[in-house]
Amino acid sequence: MLKPDPLIQLFFPDFSIKEKLLGMKKISINKSQDMNVFADMEIYIMAFVTVVIALIALGITYMLLRQLRDKIK
Repeated sequence: MLKPDPLIQLFFPDFSIKEKLLGMKKISINKSQDMNVFADMEIYIMAFVTVVIALIALGITYMLLRQLRDKIK
């Protein structure tokens, strides 16, 4: 999966995508706790992106079918 942190850190060295998404600084002591929270969010984000892509594909398909139906008549 794409990790934008290193690219953004070229311009903003203190940037962390986790801090921006969670809206806070480091709150966990154990690194595995921090990774589990982000991994759980990652599943929901991927599901949301998948649904959005599917809706866009359905919309494009609907528009194309409507145009082709008009051309056939």
